[in-house]
Amino acid sequence: MRRRNPYSTSGGWASRHSGGFLLSALLTLTFLLFALHLPGEAAPIPKGNKAIELQTIATGLVSPIYATHAGDSRLFVADQIGQIRVIENGSLLPTPFLDISSKMVALTPGYDERGLLGMAFHPNYAQNGKFYVYYSAPTTTVGWNHRTVVSEFTVSANPNVGNLLSEREVLTFDQPQGNHNGGHLQFGPDGYLYISTGDGGAANDEGTNHTAVTGNAQDTTNLLGNVLRIDVDAQDTGLEYSIPADNPFASSTTARHEIFAYGLRNPYSFSFDRGGTNELYLGDVGQGESEEVDIIVNGGNYGWKAKEGTLPFDANLPQTGYVDPIAEYFHSDADGVAVIGGFVYRGGAIASLAGTYVFGDLSKTIDFSQFPSVTGDGGRLFYLVESSPGVFEVREFMIGLDDRGLGGPFLKGFGEDVDGELYVLLSESVGPGDTGSVLKIVAVPEPATYASFGVLAVAFAPWIRRRRPALGKRRTPE
Repeated sequence: MRRRNPYSTSGGWASRHSGGFLLSALLTLTFLLFALHLPGEAAPIPKGNKAIELQTIATGLVSPIYATHAGDSRLFVADQIGQIRVIENGSLLPTPFLDISSKMVALTPGYDERGLLGMAFHPNYAQNGKFYVYYSAPTTTVGWNHRTVVSEFTVSANPNVGNLLSEREVLTFDQPQGNHNGGHLQFGPDGYLYISTGDGGAANDEGTNHTAVTGNAQDTTNLLGNVLRIDVDAQDTGLEYSIPADNPFASSTTARHEIFAYGLRNPYSFSFDRGGTNELYLGDVGQGESEEVDIIVNGGNYGWKAKEGTLPFDANLPQTGYVDPIAEYFHSDADGVAVIGGFVYRGGAIASLAGTYVFGDLSKTIDFSQFPSVTGDGGRLFYLVESSPGVFEVREFMIGLDDRGLGGPFLKGFGEDVDGELYVLLSESVGPGDTGSVLKIVAVPEPATYASFGVLAVAFAPWIRRRRPALGKRRTPE
């Protein structure tokens, strides 16, 4: 019988007690006993000693999935329904920066993974006014669900309004099913545009329009299940872009030249670290066992569908030669269902977060039994702790002095402003729904109870290690 996590935010201890060191010690030791005496089970993600507060910046959105800046103080928010909204001087402007909803497929309000999924401003936006979006458009190809479009637009004479008529389709390809679209866009420090694509959807990376045996993600002759990298400032013959010379398959006669990394299931979101060596952190959504955080490298194969995270998935495929995630967590403990990649914090307002990778999960649990109406119990906010060089562990944030958790809203994405401060994007529905908001991560004073827990957590850290479920277990999708 599985014991209840003593640090659960559901009716959590912090909201009911104001005791100090003794209470913290008791709860910490309870957790240690739990971790040490249940061999073979995955330990729930423990609560860390980092506390944050969330400050509401904007409401009135639908399903915000990403927020970024254009080199100034404004915050641009991509809403899944097809709009880019502008937050300026703390206010959500009434007129969208761009509305491409008329170009998209019709979305199912209860649950849909299609829509406006990514946006990125050109590194020279101040000079050329160019920005890029990733969206789901109707397809005319029989047997396929929709068409992925990556397009370039330019800003109009009004700096808060894009020119809808300026669209130039840069890259487009058909998608087999409506789920597992990836969809994130970001320019790297090298000036190239990086694009994440899912395996095409359904489950197990198999079925109609999935490559037999290997699945799409292990098939480098298509653009599915990858991180792509292209140069939008030049054009090769027959393309609206050019291929960087050091792409791993740039000279291949069979593989797609656009591929930078592959073997991904649903790489919903990623980001480059502003500091350090500008590593590319990516959250790849798992199927039935695990959620993973990867550092993406040129030519890396991340294993899907041979493996799900570090776990074997398809025993008929080779089980070696892949890049393992730097961190993962498991569905067996109701720790989450879909990882939402975030950012390494490089802002200046919260010293305790400096250099910390901040991410989260859509919802602790999810219920598809009444599909297309999908329910769950709300998102979670995590961060990584490097317990030893190259070894990372997942911790959950304490939110507010009362450690109240996110509550009911679902976590849809993250954002980063020009100063490196981070934002949490929420919706009251799994999606797309009709109630979305943007909250800023801000500092919160740490009370004595937090500090004492932190001391104990550090003291006992060598004893606490994540346990995995039995290897080789293949679980059917939700």
